[in-house]
Amino acid sequence: MMKCLLLWLSLGMVSCAYAQVDVYVSSEAPAGGDGTRARPFQTLTQARDAIRTLRRPGSPASGKAVTVHVAPGVYSLEASFKLGAVDGGTAEAPIVYRAGKGGKVRLQGGVTLAPSSFTPVTDVSVLSR
Repeated sequence: MMKCLLLWLSLGMVSCAYAQVDVYVSSEAPAGGDGTRARPFQTLTQARDAIRTLRRPGSPASGKAVTVHVAPGVYSLEASFKLGAVDGGTAEAPIVYRAGKGGKVRLQGGVTLAPSSFTPVTDVSVLSR
Protein backbone atom coordinates (compact mmCIF):
# COMPACT_ATOMS: atom_id res chain seq x y z
CA MET A 1 0.00 0.00 0.00
CA MET A 2 2.79 2.43 0.92
CA LYS A 3 4.67 1.65 -2.32
CA CYS A 4 1.52 2.29 -4.30
CA LEU A 5 1.01 5.64 -2.57
CA LEU A 6 4.64 6.67 -3.18
CA LEU A 7 4.35 5.69 -6.85
CA TRP A 8 1.13 7.70 -7.19
CA LEU A 9 2.72 10.76 -5.53
CA SER A 10 5.82 10.46 -7.72
CA LEU A 11 3.74 10.31 -10.88
CA GLY A 12 1.74 13.29 -9.71
CA MET A 13 4.91 15.34 -9.20
CA VAL A 14 6.24 14.32 -12.62
CA SER A 15 2.99 15.34 -14.30
CA CYS A 16 3.10 18.69 -12.46
CA ALA A 17 6.66 19.25 -13.67
CA TYR A 18 5.51 18.80 -17.26
CA ALA A 19 2.56 21.16 -16.80
CA GLN A 20 4.90 24.14 -17.18
CA VAL A 21 5.87 25.90 -20.41
CA ASP A 22 8.82 28.30 -20.49
CA VAL A 23 9.03 31.03 -23.12
CA TYR A 24 12.12 33.21 -23.54
CA VAL A 25 12.39 36.79 -24.83
CA SER A 26 15.54 38.85 -25.43
CA SER A 27 15.75 42.31 -26.99
CA GLU A 28 19.16 41.29 -28.35
CA ALA A 29 17.91 38.11 -30.06
CA PRO A 30 18.19 37.76 -33.83
CA ALA A 31 14.99 37.69 -35.87
CA GLY A 32 13.19 34.39 -36.31
CA GLY A 33 13.37 33.10 -32.75
CA ASP A 34 10.97 30.41 -31.57
CA GLY A 35 10.80 31.33 -27.88
CA THR A 36 13.19 28.66 -26.63
CA ARG A 37 16.17 29.46 -24.43
CA ALA A 38 18.49 28.91 -27.42
CA ARG A 39 16.36 30.99 -29.85
CA PRO A 40 14.34 33.54 -27.85
CA PHE A 41 11.72 35.85 -29.29
CA GLN A 42 12.77 39.47 -29.89
CA THR A 43 9.59 41.05 -28.59
CA LEU A 44 6.98 40.65 -25.89
CA THR A 45 4.31 40.79 -28.61
CA GLN A 46 5.79 37.70 -30.28
CA ALA A 47 5.76 35.87 -26.95
CA ARG A 48 2.17 36.91 -26.18
CA ASP A 49 0.93 35.83 -29.61
CA ALA A 50 2.75 32.49 -29.41
CA ILE A 51 1.21 31.81 -25.99
CA ARG A 52 -2.26 32.62 -27.32
CA THR A 53 -1.72 30.07 -30.09
CA LEU A 54 -0.26 27.51 -27.69
CA ARG A 55 -3.17 27.80 -25.25
CA ARG A 56 -6.05 27.66 -27.71
CA PRO A 57 -8.94 25.63 -26.31
CA GLY A 58 -8.48 21.97 -27.12
CA SER A 59 -4.72 22.17 -27.71
CA PRO A 60 -2.45 19.92 -25.60
CA ALA A 61 -0.92 22.94 -23.80
CA SER A 62 -4.20 24.75 -23.13
CA GLY A 63 -4.12 23.94 -19.41
CA LYS A 64 -0.41 24.42 -18.79
CA ALA A 65 1.14 27.22 -16.76
CA VAL A 66 3.43 29.53 -18.74
CA THR A 67 6.40 31.57 -17.54
CA VAL A 68 7.82 34.19 -19.89
CA HIS A 69 11.47 34.84 -19.04
CA VAL A 70 12.30 38.39 -20.17
CA ALA A 71 16.04 39.00 -20.50
CA PRO A 72 17.46 42.30 -19.27
CA GLY A 73 17.42 45.01 -21.93
CA VAL A 74 15.42 47.79 -23.51
CA TYR A 75 12.29 46.71 -25.37
CA SER A 76 11.17 49.41 -27.79
CA LEU A 77 7.43 49.36 -28.37
CA GLU A 78 6.00 50.74 -31.60
CA ALA A 79 2.43 50.19 -30.35
CA SER A 80 0.73 49.54 -27.03
CA PHE A 81 1.46 46.12 -25.55
CA LYS A 82 -2.06 44.98 -24.77
CA LEU A 83 -2.84 42.07 -22.50
CA GLY A 84 -6.43 40.89 -22.12
CA ALA A 85 -8.17 38.47 -19.80
CA VAL A 86 -7.01 35.52 -21.89
CA ASP A 87 -3.38 36.57 -21.37
CA GLY A 88 -3.48 36.03 -17.60
CA GLY A 89 -4.24 32.33 -17.70
CA THR A 90 -6.14 30.76 -14.83
CA ALA A 91 -5.50 30.12 -11.15
CA GLU A 92 -4.48 26.55 -12.00
CA ALA A 93 -2.40 27.53 -15.05
CA PRO A 94 -1.26 31.17 -14.81
CA ILE A 95 0.77 33.09 -17.36
CA VAL A 96 3.59 34.97 -15.63
CA TYR A 97 6.02 37.48 -17.17
CA ARG A 98 9.26 37.46 -15.17
CA ALA A 99 12.27 39.76 -15.60
CA GLY A 100 15.59 38.00 -15.89
CA LYS A 101 18.25 38.35 -13.23
CA GLY A 102 21.35 40.44 -13.62
CA GLY A 103 19.94 43.61 -15.10
CA LYS A 104 16.91 45.75 -15.75
CA VAL A 105 14.05 45.25 -18.16
CA ARG A 106 12.71 48.50 -19.61
CA LEU A 107 9.71 48.94 -21.89
CA GLN A 108 10.23 52.05 -23.98
CA GLY A 109 7.44 53.49 -26.07
CA GLY A 110 7.49 56.17 -28.67
CA VAL A 111 10.04 57.15 -31.25
CA THR A 112 13.62 58.12 -30.49
CA LEU A 113 14.61 61.35 -32.19
CA ALA A 114 18.19 62.27 -32.92
CA PRO A 115 19.37 65.49 -31.23
CA SER A 116 20.22 66.84 -34.70
CA SER A 117 16.47 66.82 -35.47
CA PHE A 118 16.04 69.86 -33.21
CA THR A 119 16.89 73.40 -34.28
CA PRO A 120 16.23 76.78 -32.70
CA VAL A 121 12.96 78.46 -33.69
CA THR A 122 13.63 81.56 -35.78
CA ASP A 123 10.19 82.22 -37.29
CA VAL A 124 8.98 85.57 -35.82
CA SER A 125 5.30 84.58 -35.97
CA VAL A 126 6.00 81.46 -33.92
CA LEU A 127 8.18 83.32 -31.44
CA SER A 128 5.50 85.99 -30.88
CA ARG A 129 2.90 83.48 -29.68
